[in-house]
Amino acid sequence: MLLRWVAAEGRRRARPPRPLTRALSHGSVVDAAARDGELRVFVVAGEVSSDSLASRLMASVRALSPVPVRFAGVGGELMCKEGLQSLFPMEEIAIMGMWELLPHIYIIKEN
Repeated sequence: MLLRWVAAEGRRRARPPRPLTRALSHGSVVDAAARDGELRVFVVAGEVSSDSLASRLMASVRALSPVPVRFAGVGGELMCKEGLQSLFPMEEIAIMGMWELLPHIYIIKEN
């Protein structure tokens, strides 16, 4: 009985094969960056500890990259020192807990 159930489940779950998609490998990313003349990276940090981690990540990427790197996104002071072009101050989204959320609820609802 169990074997018939397993066999039936196997037939029922058979799906058509997915079309093959080309994944970006390290080589193709570097090739595209070389062709464009720079590597563009978008980074978002929502609070102080992620700002610190992301700034160190940005410094490492810049040191390892064979082409110039341009960073954009949302970040704090440390990320801006590493060259991030921030779309808006990180403090606008750095809300932790229910009590900090309440004064900002109307701003969040508008967006």
